[in-house]
Amino acid sequence: MRAMPQDVTSLGGFHSAGSDEAQDGDLDEPATRFGAKPRHARFAAALIVVLGGVACFVPAVVHSLQTTAALNSSKNVRASTNAYRQVSCYRTTMQRTVPKGAKVYLGPLSGNEQLLVEASVTWADVVIEPTEAQFVVSLAPGPGECEGIRLVVSRRS
Repeated sequence: MRAMPQDVTSLGGFHSAGSDEAQDGDLDEPATRFGAKPRHARFAAALIVVLGGVACFVPAVVHSLQTTAALNSSKNVRASTNAYRQVSCYRTTMQRTVPKGAKVYLGPLSGNEQLLVEASVTWADVVIEPTEAQFVVSLAPGPGECEGIRLVVSRRS
């Protein structure tokens, strides 16, 4: 920077002098003085982004922990274990009574149809139309191998 004339007074980073030459020469100094403000603004913006991220992340972690705890509760573990036993029972019964790859119509269904579908799709070819099926498979209440539910398999002609 150039040397400043003696009559220059500082006014908050701007310099005034008697001549235009002194003012033109001092144009670099306000930029360096105000150069600190963008750095503080960048820091504040980064801080806001970090705090916003933390504000979003912490509730997500809390929700995730609550969900994990709920899924691991004895009630849910028992329900999942029972559903697994049902699917395994349906699958075993299906494998004993229906040839692998046979066309199967599932119906009429009540209540545990999702479990029956899960047991069926890995063994048989499940069809939508009963007229296309070789076998009709349904669930019925009553004595049976699968915890009080019977898998009823009938051959279509």
